[in-house]
Amino acid sequence: VSDMCAQHPLLSWAKSHGSTLHPDIDFFGVSPEGTRGGFATRDIPAGAELLRLPVELTMQGRPGAMEGPLAEFLDRCGSINPVVRLYLFVLYEWKVAEDSPWGPYVQLLGETVSEDLPMFWSAEDLHHLQGTAVVFPPDAAPGASVQAAFDEHVRPVMAREGSVFPENLRGPELFARALSWVMSRAFQGELNFPCDGSCVPHLGTEAEVKKSGPLMIPVFDMFNHSSVPSRRNTKLRHDGDFLYCVADTDIKAGQEVLQCYGAHSDAELLRTYGFVEVDAQENPCNQLLISRSVVLGVLQEKFGEKTPKAAARLAKRLQLSAERGLVLPAYSVGINGAMTPKLLTLVQVASMGAAEYAEYAESNMTELGEEMHIIGTDHAEVVTGAILEVLARTEAKYPKELECSTQRHRWAKHVRDVEVGILRRARAYCVTMGCEDSDSEEEPPTKR
Repeated sequence: VSDMCAQHPLLSWAKSHGSTLHPDIDFFGVSPEGTRGGFATRDIPAGAELLRLPVELTMQGRPGAMEGPLAEFLDRCGSINPVVRLYLFVLYEWKVAEDSPWGPYVQLLGETVSEDLPMFWSAEDLHHLQGTAVVFPPDAAPGASVQAAFDEHVRPVMAREGSVFPENLRGPELFARALSWVMSRAFQGELNFPCDGSCVPHLGTEAEVKKSGPLMIPVFDMFNHSSVPSRRNTKLRHDGDFLYCVADTDIKAGQEVLQCYGAHSDAELLRTYGFVEVDAQENPCNQLLISRSVVLGVLQEKFGEKTPKAAARLAKRLQLSAERGLVLPAYSVGINGAMTPKLLTLVQVASMGAAEYAEYAESNMTELGEEMHIIGTDHAEVVTGAILEVLARTEAKYPKELECSTQRHRWAKHVRDVEVGILRRARAYCVTMGCEDSDSEEEPPTKR
């Protein structure tokens, strides 16, 4: 067991408040690559309980989850984004409260946690992420900065009458630091990022949030994430007033205890948690995002620019498509490259003949089924050509031949390479989609 594990007050604090910790786990272990996490010091059989923690030791951003002067102040403030509430909770216990019940936990965060999230990266570093889902959409101007988000959503709350936060704590530096803890350590609070190229989460009260989160779980958050299901060996469970986890498989001595932070792509892991699993198996949650502006630009050029009549026809079809939920801010392409039915349907509706469109408009259909993907027809060539142009313009958004001289640049290159790989599989999917049906009884074309 590491000296830090044997001596750190966090574990003594957790035990003194009713937690139980498996004696054969070094919660402050370090891998050969230098990554800190939980490691088995002896073989642990499947089914063994690894950790049990009272729910009252969690830090939560929902109303009613805190007490005392801070709770009273926040109640007077009215509606506040739960992420902001949790940030204020963490900051209060870290810098304001005397003898905080979470003292050892927030002290550990202050001493050891320094997340290198993209929201802190320079413009030069962010250029390496151009075109990726981290800074989306790729043609957006730079999104809100940490300073701007603080000034708009946080400073006004901290400055309200009766504030429990002294003036010296109302600054963007502390905000950035504690917000990075909330982003990278909290559970059950999927962040909403505005679709404006920003790496700062949406902190307004109008953001859609989950009622059960976010919450920070001391000690359990020492276990790292794996995107590969076969590598994970535990997960969080709930039992009345306790949260707990058990070994879902045998854990060998020296093996890391790994959990899952959620179904996140590598781009999302980097943007929210500040890491990517460069050497792991391919993340099954990886995806390619295609922006609405690219799709509409291609449709406009191919089907709406020849004549005023064509422009009016396309505008009418796009309006119906929007009403049926086909015009989205982004279209996701999964790791296998299969195109989303909404995007395929949108392109088909924009390009189909007048009789087909009239039939579609009079129907209650939203997405066209696979049998409507017109394999092997002249229309298939039109649809395939449009989709391939969308993919070409999407690929053109990625920067070329960048030097990877830092860890940030290597992470960015990994995300780019993953997305370009999906894009190329999507291109193969589209070409296959537009080819003649392999089951057709027609004679294959002869070579010339």
